[in-house]
Formats: sequence, C-alpha cells, structure tokens
Amino acid sequence: MTASVVGQLGTHIQIAEIERANRKPTANLDAYDCYWRGLAEHVKFTKSGGEVTLAYFRKAIELDETFALAYSLASQVYAIRKQNQWMSDVPQETAEAIRLARHAIELDQADEQVLCRAGFILAYFAGELDFGAECARRGLAINPNHARGWQQSAWIQIYLGNHQTALEHARQYERLSPRDPTLIQSKLQAAYVHLFQGHYEEAAHLAEQISSERPAFAPGWRWLALSKALAGDAASANIATRKALELNPSLTASALATMMPLRRAVDVERLKEGYLLAGFPP
Repeated sequence: MTASVVGQLGTHIQIAEIERANRKPTANLDAYDCYWRGLAEHVKFTKSGGEVTLAYFRKAIELDETFALAYSLASQVYAIRKQNQWMSDVPQETAEAIRLARHAIELDQADEQVLCRAGFILAYFAGELDFGAECARRGLAINPNHARGWQQSAWIQIYLGNHQTALEHARQYERLSPRDPTLIQSKLQAAYVHLFQGHYEEAAHLAEQISSERPAFAPGWRWLALSKALAGDAASANIATRKALELNPSLTASALATMMPLRRAVDVERLKEGYLLAGFPP
C-alpha cells in the first residue's frame, strides 16, 4: 500500500514538473535571468533594493514584451515603495503600478501568480477591491498551494473589512511557506487584523517583532506606535513614533489613515485616532 502511494506521488510530481516546464513564463533566458535577479533584490524590502529590482524587471520586459510575470512583479515594487512612503512622484508611480498590473492580466489570465499579484495591486492602488478579490479568488482556484497568493488575498480582505478571513488567508500563507523571505508581511497583516479587532496588545507584540527584525521597515514602527497608543501606553507609542518619523519626517496622521483603500469608515477612523494619540502630526 505504502509503495503504491509513493509511486502515485512520484507520478504526480513528475506531471506537475512537466506542466510547470510547459508554462515557463518566458522562452527568453536572459529575460528569465533578469526576473530572478530582480526577485532576489525585491525581498530585501529596502529603497535601494527596490530601485535595482525595477531596473531588472524593466530589462526583462524589454527583452520579452509578453513576460506577464515580470509586469506583475514590477507593479509590486511600487506597493513596497508606497507602503514605506518612498515614492518621489506619487501620481506618476501610482499610474505606472496600475498600468503594469492591468497589462499583466491582459497578457496572462491563466497564471495564478499574475492574477493574485495584479489583483492586489489594482485593489491597493486603484481601489478596485471587488475586482482584486475576484482575481485572487481565480488565481487560488488555479493553484490553492500558491503561498504568496494567500498573502496577497489577505491584504485585499483587510481592505474589504473581512478581518477574520484575512487572518485565515495569512495563516494559510504561513503554513504553505514558513520560511518565505516575505513572511514579515504576514506578521504585519496579523497585526492589522488584531488592531482592527481591538486586540491592541497582540498587535503590539507582532509590531515589536517586525521592528526588531527589520529596523528600516517603516510600517513596523508605525504599527507599533498605533497599537501602543490605542492600548494606552503613551510612552512606548511616542518612542515608536519618533523612530517612524526618523525614517520619514513628512508622515502625518491624516495621510497615513487614508494610505490604504479601506472600505469601512470605522477602520479609517480607528487609524486616524491611533496616529493622533501616538503623536503623529495631524
């Protein structure tokens, strides 16, 4: 019986590898090399790394204009730039992120990575929450084991206000890819959910882990300031706020509260209240 199961598993693995080979996103090996080099830089979550990433992805697209995966990943670089307030020209970069995501979907509507990633970008930048959720749903239906697809879907569910669903999707991502270099985003998602549910101590605990692991990752400090302030720990909140403002002195409570396309007004108001309590400029 055991030998039979193992034999079937081996056959399934072979079939999956054959299908993966047939679905290789580009036949241009130079473009594929640029894609992987860009991906290696992308997971560093640094401003300079993001600029290098964009250069690699643009080169990949130049080498193969039909490389949908490169378009979708290039669009996600702008999400990291927005999340960290690194954008130098917000309207132009927002428009470029949306353009790249739309074109990725136009090029390939059968690739789970393209659908999930581009759907998230269109939700985040264009506020197309229902369409983004549908793209993620379709992508995960194609491949339920696409770990980062669950992560991207979790963000969209946070924007929609479906907090418990978002937490379930983030946990599914962690189960599928426990050593993924982007796991910090999953911790941030859980911190968001706990804060919106009023579990401020849990949110603060996660934010402390994030800021300790990635001191240059601004959202960790912002969320630590928020959760500590709403929990009534003004002293700790002020320390985290100073750290966040050191990374970006132009941060304001009103801008931060509306940075994400949150559908529920109560979520926006909670953010604004928290940022003001934490000592961010109005």
